[in-house]
This record gives sequence, C-alpha cells and structure tokens, in this order.
Amino acid sequence: MSENRLWWSNNHVMAQDSYKYFLQKSQNIIDKANRIIQNKFQFSDKWEMEQTTKPVVFSKKIDWETAQEGDSEWIYAMNRHTAFLELGMAYTLTGCENYYHKFTELLQDWISRVPLTSESTKTAWRALEAGLRCENWLKTYCCFRGVLSGDILEQMNATLRVHGNYLYSIDDDFSRLSNWGVLQNHGLFLLGIYFDDKEYIQTALKRLAFELSVQTLHDGVQWEQSPMYHCEVLHCYLDTVTIARRNEIALPPGFEKTTHHMTKALAVWCKPNGHIPCQSDSDDIDARDLLAQGALLFRDSTLKYFAGRHAFWETLWNLGPDALRDYTALSAQEPKQFSHALTESGNYILRSSAGADSQYLRFRCGCLGSGHGHADLLHFDLYAHEEDILIDSGRYTYVNSAVRRELKQPSAHNTVLVDGKNFSEPEGSWDYSKLAMPVKGEYFFGSIAEFISGGHLGYYDLKNGSVYVNRKIVFIKPNLYIICDEFYGSGNHTYEQYFHFNNEGKVCLNSGGVSYNGRRTKAEVCFINQELQSELHGSALSRRYNDLEQGPCVKTILCKKGFVSLITVLCTAAAEETINFSAEEIPVHLKRTGELLAKQQAQAVQIIKNGKKSVAVFCHQEVIAEVGFIEAGGYKGYGKTMVFTPETPSGECLQW
Repeated sequence: MSENRLWWSNNHVMAQDSYKYFLQKSQNIIDKANRIIQNKFQFSDKWEMEQTTKPVVFSKKIDWETAQEGDSEWIYAMNRHTAFLELGMAYTLTGCENYYHKFTELLQDWISRVPLTSESTKTAWRALEAGLRCENWLKTYCCFRGVLSGDILEQMNATLRVHGNYLYSIDDDFSRLSNWGVLQNHGLFLLGIYFDDKEYIQTALKRLAFELSVQTLHDGVQWEQSPMYHCEVLHCYLDTVTIARRNEIALPPGFEKTTHHMTKALAVWCKPNGHIPCQSDSDDIDARDLLAQGALLFRDSTLKYFAGRHAFWETLWNLGPDALRDYTALSAQEPKQFSHALTESGNYILRSSAGADSQYLRFRCGCLGSGHGHADLLHFDLYAHEEDILIDSGRYTYVNSAVRRELKQPSAHNTVLVDGKNFSEPEGSWDYSKLAMPVKGEYFFGSIAEFISGGHLGYYDLKNGSVYVNRKIVFIKPNLYIICDEFYGSGNHTYEQYFHFNNEGKVCLNSGGVSYNGRRTKAEVCFINQELQSELHGSALSRRYNDLEQGPCVKTILCKKGFVSLITVLCTAAAEETINFSAEEIPVHLKRTGELLAKQQAQAVQIIKNGKKSVAVFCHQEVIAEVGFIEAGGYKGYGKTMVFTPETPSGECLQW
C-alpha cells in the first residue's frame, strides 16, 4: 500500500503537531496507553458509543467476551479495539517500544482466542464491531507503520481479510436502514483502499450510497433521531469522502452533497457550545470536530463559524497535519439565519443569534426513529448564557431495566401527560407497545418573535374521552418564551406538565412559578393558570452512558373538564443580572362587537419586562366570522397567534 492512501504518512510531523497544538490531549492518550499496558481498560473517549466510568483490570488473561456488570455493551466496546489505537498514538507521540509490544501482545491474543464463529457474531464479531475495528486497526497500522514485523503484519493482514470477506457477505434490510450498515460498509471501504481491492471499494460505495439515500431525511437528519448516531454515521461519510478524494476515487452522484447536508443539519442541531443535545440515545458530546471536518472538505465558511476558530485533535488524526494549516486559513462566515425548522425529522431550533452566547430552544415533534428513539413528543429544552436550563434526561444504559424504561418514557422529558398515561409506551430496552402519531404544526420566524407548534394523537383512545394535545411555543426576542399547551377533549381529565432542570443550578418553587439559578444563567418561570398544583422532586438524569445522576423536576397537575389550556412564561438572564418581569392573563375581545371571548376560544398574556409591555394572543378556536380585529391589552390584530410590543404596536402575526 502506498504511504499516502489513508490518513497520514509522516508520524514525526503528527507527533510534533500533537504536542504543539494539543499538549493536554497528547498527555491523556499517553496516560491511557500506560493503563492499557497494565491491562486496565476504560472506554472514555468522547466518541465511544457506550462509555464506561469504571476501569476494568485483568490480572491474567484478558476475557474479551465478558459482560461487565451484566452489560453486553462492554463486550462490544472492548472488541472495537480503541485500545489498539491509543497504544498506536502513544507510540507515535513517544517512540516508546512498550506500546508496540503491548499492541502486538493484545493483537495476537485476540486473533488466536476470538475467531469468527456463529456464536461470536453475537458478541465480539457483531458486524457493527467488525466495521469499527477496521478503522481502528488501520489507523493503528499507520501509527506503527515501518515497525510492524513481517509475522505480525502477516497475521494482521490475514485477519483483516477475514473482516473484509465477512463484511462483504452482509447485505440485509437491517443493515441498509440502520447505522450498522453504514459503519460496516465504511470499514469495508477502508479495507478496499488498504488492500487495493476494487471489489471491496465498489461494493462498499454502492451500499453506502444506498444507505445515505434511505437513511437521510430531506432536512439532513439521520432518521434514527439520535444526534449521537447521526454523528457516528456522519463521521463514516466524511471519512469516506476524505479517503476517496485522497485516492482519486469517484463517488456516486449526490454522495458529497448529502454528506454536506448532514453536516449542516448537525450545525443547526448543536447547542451554541457545539454540544449535541441528549436527545434519544445520545450523550452530551462536543461535535464541533465533525463540523470542522465538514468545513474543510466542503470549503464551507458557515460551518467554520459554528466549529470555531481552532481545529481539533480529531482534525489532525482524521485528516493529517496539513489540515491544521488549511483550517486556520479557511474564513468564517456568520450565518444569516439563526432559527431553523428541520421539518422532516420534526426538530425545531429557536436561536437569538449564531454566537456562543445565543439563546437556544429545541422542540421535538417528529417520528420516533427506531429503538434509539425516546417518547419525547412535544419536549423542549432550553439553553442560555452558555448553560443548560431545561434539559433532556438522557439514556444511561441499554440494559433492560427500570431506569432504562424510565428515561425513555414521556415523564423523563419536558412534555405533557393526560390521566397519567404514556402517549407512547416503552416495552423493554428497544421496543414500544404503543406509539403516538405526531402531528407537525406550523412555524414562523419573524422579526420580533418566532413560533413553533405541534401535537400528537397519543390520547385518542382514552376510555373517558379522547384528547388531542397541541403545544405552541412563542419566542419574543431576545429572552422571553411562552409555552401554550392546548388539550382538546371532553370529560374530566388530569393534565400534567414536566420541567426537568439542569442539576448544576438551584431550583425553587415559588408562588405561581419556578426560579432557576445557575452558574452563568438564571430563569424565572411563571404559570399563568393559578389552579395548577406544582411539586418539585428528583428524577433520573444521565449525560453519558453509564453515568447516572439525580436532577430536579417540577411537575404541575390540573384536573378539569372539557377544553383546557396551560400557559407558561419563561424569562432568562445572565446570572449577574436581575430578572424584572411579570406575566398575567388579560381578556380578549372582538373589536367590532366588543364581545368578550371565553378562555376556550382565545387567551392573551401580558408581560411586563423592565417596564416594557408585550402581549401575546392565542386563539384556540376560529373566532372571527366577519371582518374584524381581535383586541387585547390595548392592541388589535388579526390571526390565531400574535405578538405585540411597544416597538411594533401593529403586532406580528405568527400563525394565521
């Protein structure tokens, strides 16, 4: 194989740049490698799909197929062989032969004791692990290039051929529609480059192109609805583009365009600090290295703006040292649009700016997205002043357990329940016995305010009368949010709202609302409906796999007959600022007749912030049959959802 067909060729320059630009990360890799020499294994890299918090030490022989603490994910993580790559990186950085000797010891031990069998395809030789191993082994080869002995290299190549033939043989519907197929065929593509095997290359590219077309929604989101798995899939496609260009291999039509589209969707999805939300089966991970790679590959200055000024450790080890200079030279361009509707996947993002200090609200109303999806319809989370306020509770584990099911169900999200019943019902670790149909709503991004909405049919089958649930969110720039929950039904029902707060701040219930005080930000929450009962309790929270915490959750309860609406107002500020605002419901009239509209017809909220008045109007029904205006708080306008401020007395209609 020629020296420049994979990621890098000059290990001396790699070591120089690692120390120069990423000194702490370089030392961390060396520390990890030193622990591996002692047979201590812990999977803590940020892109480990299932991280571990406790190191496992083998005193004698390594058991490659043991499930630590009953979690089979440990077997899978162990057999992806990130440990091999960490030993290789440490060797590149130091030249110390201890890392080489440990690598060859582990490699030979694994080859001799973990063969491909029908049984091992359920554990160490799952197709997913086989695909991931290809990248880790070949990057490890780059690290030890020139020092691998003939016998060791021969064994490694023979086993890689077994991988290649195994991956070549797998082409089923499960692979085609899941992230597995992408990770498998990315590995097959890399093996094709390594062995100069045109059959591997063309087969892998054909499959990857098909998977890209069926798994990527029109908005650029990978259909499984987990930002972390979107990132894993995106890494494979970005890497395929990188290696194909390096080897002057033509990619199928649309391949690069869709990969670019996926990267832009990720930029929108990420919070202002570049971290993905813990949506569905996702961890709290800084994804800006992927944005940086996309910026370089597609010369995209907007992606560079989101990724930041400086390149990343992954930029070096995925693209080689020249990429660091290229990234520095690439210009950054602030995007013109801040808020986005990823409509096909049902992910809606409201932002006050494109900067790191932006307000950020994410709303969910879309398809479940396979077993990785959670029952999170109408959930929203909120981030301001570089800190989370309202959060998604995460995943914690894949072990079928009470906490796994708890974190997947609706009450683990900032959404609403009717009669204490789940609108989507998790069953086991991966399945659902009931799934609610989402009903995507309207959205509008205006000059003074923005609007998103959605509902679902999860309560059409209640025995005491069906209920249609709809949520509207209004963002009055720069830091006011109004959440209007509408419940269209008959009979008596119990309605619950859940608000999961960041456990790094202090949460206090007060008269009519909630206060959040964090390190960098604060928020005041006002419940407009005075009949609500509210309580504060602890709930499960997991930012990373295998890491379980407790977080504060506020639950509101209201029992009522007929149509019900619950309106909540939130105001955020920097931690050192004072929040001076109040909110109250005010009457709504028809201007022409003076008729007072009932609450089931329309409601208005008046907000006074720093002495300035804003009014938001929500029409729950069609209320105008003839020409006329709707009036509230001294303002008049026409529409179903409207906002008025002193600067815009004519108002802004967000929903007609």
